[in-house]
Amino acid sequence: MRTLDAEAALQQQIASTNPPMDEAALNALRACVCEYVDHQRRLEWPAERVVVALKRIARDPGLRLAMHPIKTIAGISALDELVAQMVSWAIYRYYEFERRENL
Repeated sequence: MRTLDAEAALQQQIASTNPPMDEAALNALRACVCEYVDHQRRLEWPAERVVVALKRIARDPGLRLAMHPIKTIAGISALDELVAQMVSWAIYRYYEFERRENL
């Protein structure tokens, strides 16, 4: 899979999400984030670069239109909350991938 293909798949998954997301939608998004991270990790991208790219993809102006500007109790937008969750998944997956390679 090429980087552009991995990025396009992630963009498509993000674009199809609308908060509040059910468990199935969250699991599908998480799987896509993990596939993206695995791909970038195989290309030897450092974790910081993966996170920056993930945030850029999630905040793409074309994708933001699909997200409702709902504010959560903490006062952050649903998009910000989703991006934070995606970054958390990405960091976990990045280092999980590294650990699996060293076994």
